[in-house]
Amino acid sequence: MPRPTIIKNFLKWVTDSIKTNSVRVENSASGFELAKLDGNTLTKIDLSQVKTVPSQYLDNNFVVLAGRCQNTKRPYLIKYKKALSNSSTFGFNYQTLSYSLVGAFQVDDSSYSELSDRNGITAKINTEELIGVPSCPCCGNQYAFAMCGCGELHCLGLQNIDEKHLK
Repeated sequence: MPRPTIIKNFLKWVTDSIKTNSVRVENSASGFELAKLDGNTLTKIDLSQVKTVPSQYLDNNFVVLAGRCQNTKRPYLIKYKKALSNSSTFGFNYQTLSYSLVGAFQVDDSSYSELSDRNGITAKINTEELIGVPSCPCCGNQYAFAMCGCGELHCLGLQNIDEKHLK
């Protein structure tokens, strides 16, 4: 099916669901329910058939970084949300881009493997654009955003910092 037809059918399905449930919400004990899918409106994507993810599928509204707790060895994700700010310098008005911390979230190994793709697109972010550093959601270390010499992220607590680094 051509892409415009798929989008049109999807929007019709959502609209029909809202219309149907607008009438039934008062009478329904279970609350909001979506209309049944007909199979042509929304279909599951077979990820084994996808060779590469086109750049237009990247969501530049968020930055999600993957890390691993150095104490528990459990994986976690750090999420940042895009924030545009109006700035002015020497009479020039412009917008500055930054990403504000949403939080750090512990994930289990199977979810981490399912959500991660080491062969996918490698995007880069300037750390000066990231606002906020979370604590580790797995062990509570003060910093969940420490980069190892191997290039991976992990957590870091004051007990792990050598005395010479504190001076």
